[in-house]
Amino acid sequence: MHLKEKTELVTGIGWAVGACVGNLPQISSIDFPGMCLQDSPTGVRFTTKNSVFPSGLNIAATFDQTLMHSNGVALGQEFRGKGVNVALTPMMNMLRAPAGGRNWEGSGGDVYLTSKSVSLQVRGIQSQGVIATAKHFILNEQEIDRQNVSAKIDEKTLHEVYLRPFKACIDENLGAIMCSYNRINGDYACANSYTLGLLKDQLGFKGFVMSDWNAAPDTVVTANAGTDVMMPGGD
Repeated sequence: MHLKEKTELVTGIGWAVGACVGNLPQISSIDFPGMCLQDSPTGVRFTTKNSVFPSGLNIAATFDQTLMHSNGVALGQEFRGKGVNVALTPMMNMLRAPAGGRNWEGSGGDVYLTSKSVSLQVRGIQSQGVIATAKHFILNEQEIDRQNVSAKIDEKTLHEVYLRPFKACIDENLGAIMCSYNRINGDYACANSYTLGLLKDQLGFKGFVMSDWNAAPDTVVTANAGTDVMMPGGD
């Protein structure tokens, strides 16, 4: 591949091109057909005649592992049926801020329950030939000032609480992870070589890390820290 093609492979081509919330371009020299990335944890976004699935909180509240997996299978079928290659789900941030605007997307505040629920959903989604995306990595526990706030945390708590659901998904051969808007101990999550290093070096993550949309503070710094794909691109 030429340098231009390598750059295109890891750079989105804009917001909401066609039916997708993000796209990677076709690269004919390697027979890469491109990719359609689309939300959300409760079903396919920006489409008609689509299903609305239960919230992450409701799924976890069943305590039913068969239903958790079945929900993932059904999600995967619908994403694939709509032409989506990468489903931007599940959301697995912990319910630590009661007013967190996206708490309903996740599985609540229990680490074990969250790990079980999201990993079974990943298994179900990917059984249908769709790449699941664990988000948002990491410590994106609130929406207030989410692009500037810095979450301060010690290593023990990071490993024992916030990292465990991601590890559970990696153990299911997770295909993608989305890094988050917030900073972690002062450094942006998508440009944080320490936390991204945990994924690839300690946990052995073999998929790709994409930025949340416009969450890359600087292209070079972000890429060198370990983020693989810049989204949405186009700017």
